[in-house]
Amino acid sequence: MSTLWSLFNQSPTWEYCCIFHDKVYWQGGTAQQRLEADNELKQCVHQAGYPRLADLMYHAVRAGGGPCTGLPWRWGYGWPHCTLLE
Repeated sequence: MSTLWSLFNQSPTWEYCCIFHDKVYWQGGTAQQRLEADNELKQCVHQAGYPRLADLMYHAVRAGGGPCTGLPWRWGYGWPHCTLLE
């Protein structure tokens, strides 16, 4: 997610939340670790003063960040794609 901010003139105040989340997503891990990472993103953005955005971001990463989505920001994107769908 943090790579999207290059499209704007100014980075959001909560960008650090996304950078941390992106690093955890790159590494991947268990389903529990993904849930914890997504909850940490939500909490971080909420604490930065954006509770509604925090909820929206949480639901977005839960819906579109699974390991077998094939998306470039999927859980574990630093590793080969999921082979369950092959």
